[in-house]
Amino acid sequence: MTTFELLILMLLFSMIAWAMPMVRQANSSLFFYFYTIALADPIVILLTYFRVLNSNEILTFFATLNFVALKNLVVNKKLFYTSISVLTLFFIFVLFTTPNYFLYLIIVNKFFNLIVFLLYTLRFVAATSNLNIFHLMLLFYEATLITKIIVMINYTETAFVYFVVTSLFQVLIAIWFTIFKEDNPKLHLNLRNI
Repeated sequence: MTTFELLILMLLFSMIAWAMPMVRQANSSLFFYFYTIALADPIVILLTYFRVLNSNEILTFFATLNFVALKNLVVNKKLFYTSISVLTLFFIFVLFTTPNYFLYLIIVNKFFNLIVFLLYTLRFVAATSNLNIFHLMLLFYEATLITKIIVMINYTETAFVYFVVTSLFQVLIAIWFTIFKEDNPKLHLNLRNI
């Protein structure tokens, strides 16, 4: 199997895997988050195939939509809108100064997602004295995306191997999000008993 065939196969597995959590998480506060993840790859393929846009441009758009989808998880809306403003300013700055500006913008988007999920997790822990493993998986998923893109930017000999391994691992994460929902009581670890 050639490298290109391997990438196509992984992309197909990924698209199928990320469509399932979108369906499973319908009616949850994270539906639009999973919806943007599920739509990103098919739309990237279509628009890139027809040479409408560069794949990184499309992924940047979906990373931004993904961040906006988390609006209902944020308590401080003013801070949320400030983050979007910072993101826009960063985009304008990086657009004219860096060759990989779209990848850097995706990293900033994912970093904001990580912060939103971290604050959401901390609020949940403070309110319930429980740690939800679902929240930890969201944090872990966003962290793997950030490291994956950083490795792609700083291309090394092992970058492709790391890309393949993390992509396969992210398919497993998608399957996990298909099996479990955030409100599953089996995922709550009572911190009072520790």
